[in-house]
Formats: sequence, structure tokens, C-alpha cells
Amino acid sequence: MSMSMTLNELIQQTGVMSMPNDLIVSSFILDGLKFKTGLELGAGSGGWALAMDYMCSNKSDWVLVENFNWINSGYTDWPTNKTELENRLAVLRSVKVYDQDVHELIVNNELARHNVNFLRIDCDISVCELEKILQNVVNTSGLVFIDDNRVNCGLYRIYIGLELTRLGKLYPVWFGEKEAVYATTPELAAQAQDIITTKLNESPDMNIYLNAEEKTMWTKTYKFLATTSYPIFTGDYDAH
Repeated sequence: MSMSMTLNELIQQTGVMSMPNDLIVSSFILDGLKFKTGLELGAGSGGWALAMDYMCSNKSDWVLVENFNWINSGYTDWPTNKTELENRLAVLRSVKVYDQDVHELIVNNELARHNVNFLRIDCDISVCELEKILQNVVNTSGLVFIDDNRVNCGLYRIYIGLELTRLGKLYPVWFGEKEAVYATTPELAAQAQDIITTKLNESPDMNIYLNAEEKTMWTKTYKFLATTSYPIFTGDYDAH
């Protein structure tokens, strides 16, 4: 991987399917917290891990789960087996790949041997399954990244994040264009929000519009951030 790439070049080379601004904010969070271990459920081509590794000065150890059931879905340039994926991820500091079904790994508690600082979800998973991972795998002060957190492509992803918030297991941090981040403690949520706010205030030319929200849900008040690539929060629609 080239030592110097634009963000668009990085997206093309890694195959990551995230929105550019979501990648930027995610990298701010991981780099700022200096987390060392991450688990991704539904790793696909490994693009998100590769992108975060490139964008963050702090390097993480990775555990990736991918069952390759998407092989007939048209992603012809993606790795098609565990060996190919491991070879593609060889640039990472450390990586462990499971080529198994996520649900089987959770039922058998096989992921409990890992203790990770952050989890990324890009696959089907139930509230109960995510709750089990939070209890057995994710550090007591950790983050959960949820991909496809958008009504038109991942309504259930929205539901599981909010349901675990209602249950007091997660606290909202940030909602991007199609990704969201939750924390397992309110203290970590506030810390991550401070990192995002500081970094975006230092980079006004990034065309990322930030809004801080405070909402009461289920008798509790939550603070969270939201970002878009256009100024919907200001009403300045003439900009686009």
C-alpha cells in the first residue's frame, strides 16, 4: 500500500465501502483513544481494517470474522477464502481471521478468548448476540461501530443500537452518514465526542458539518454528535 494516498485513492485501493467522511471521523476516534485491539464481524474484503490502519498513527491488533457467503454477490475482486484475506491483511501489525459463521462463534463463545477495545458490526446480528459479545469479548470501556446504520439499508442495525441503549448497555457517541458509534460507558462516550469535536474544529476545510444533540429517551438524557457532508444543520441549502 502506498505511503501517500488521497482519501479517494485509499478507498479505491482498500475496497472499503464506507462514506469518506465516516472514515475520517472513525479514524479520529480510534487514533485519539489509542485503542490496541479490534474485532470486526463481517469483514468482507478487510477494507475497513486496512483503511483505519493507514489513517491512524496508532496501530491496532485485529480479529476479523468473515464466512465468505457473499462470493456469488458480484464482488469479484474480493478475497474468496481465509488464506486470500490473510494475505491481503499482511500489512497489519497483527491479525486473526475466523472463516466461520458469526452466529456459531457467538453460540460457542469462541470469541471470548479475545478481549477487544472496539467492535465493528457489518453483518446480521441479534440484540441478544450483541449483548453476549459486549459481556464476554468487548472491554468494559469499549466502543461499538455499526455500519449501514441507515434506514434504507440497515433498519435493524439502527434498532439494535437503540435497543441496547434503552437497556443501559450502550451510550450513543456519534451518527455519521451511514455509520454510528456507541460506547459501553457514558464516560467513554463523552471522551470520544470531545475527540471528534476537537479534531473537526481544527479542520474546518474538511466539509464535515457537525451538530451536537441532547435528547431525552426512555426517561434518560443522552448527548451525541451527528455529521453530514452538507450543511443541513444550518439550513444553508444554497451551498449545494
